[in-house]
Amino acid sequence: MEYVFILVVALLGSGISFFSGFGFGTMLLPVMAVFFDLQTAVFATAIVHFLNNVFKLTLVGKYAHWKTVIQFGIPSAVGAFLGAEALNTLAQAQQPVHLQFWHTDVETTLIGVVMGFVLILLAAMEYSNALVRVNKAPRILWLGGIFSGFFGGLSGQQGAIRSAFLMNHFEDKQAFIGTRAALAFIVDAVRIFTYAASFQLFLQHEIYLPMALALLGGMSGALIGNKFLKKTSIEWIRKTVMVFLFLMGTLMITGLV
Repeated sequence: MEYVFILVVALLGSGISFFSGFGFGTMLLPVMAVFFDLQTAVFATAIVHFLNNVFKLTLVGKYAHWKTVIQFGIPSAVGAFLGAEALNTLAQAQQPVHLQFWHTDVETTLIGVVMGFVLILLAAMEYSNALVRVNKAPRILWLGGIFSGFFGGLSGQQGAIRSAFLMNHFEDKQAFIGTRAALAFIVDAVRIFTYAASFQLFLQHEIYLPMALALLGGMSGALIGNKFLKKTSIEWIRKTVMVFLFLMGTLMITGLV
């Protein structure tokens, strides 16, 4: 029954992330962590996320704007390496952070609090159109690449920041989604290589079936998302990203993801 749950979560997460640019890894990691130790869950989720992005590239990679991929992707790769190295350093030393919301005690992490506030700030900037004005400047792309790549390597939460920085650079939704898929491929490749060099993990045979089911669900979600791509507008995608930025930021601050 738990394997069916992994399949369903992966399908939903991939379908959502096809439009929003994030959600697949965020939803899949907590499920994997229920059944396996955290390092194995992180590594396995990263591999599934990478393979699912390879599949997405076969669907929408032809629409990618390769000039943007280069301008954003090189800083993203550098940021991903630095973030993954930071995770390796903090993995054994990070202390929990205790916060109180409406007389309720929650346990989270410093990384989660910082990342959560960043996402909420980006959502507020998008709502006020401040992000639109900032993002129209091509020179800001390298900063978005470093920023999204670093948090991708550090926590796997790369898509939200990447979408926030890119969504106002494109009027063509297909170019937006194709470019995102190419950039996600770059960050995933760098962080997997860095994790593998430092985590010293050997994937047990018990993880193979959950990974295969997660990949099947992810590919199915991508196919469904691609089917409805022509029926959606870029404005609807932007609003979806803004809502998910705020939601994910809140959940990360409270330690729920």
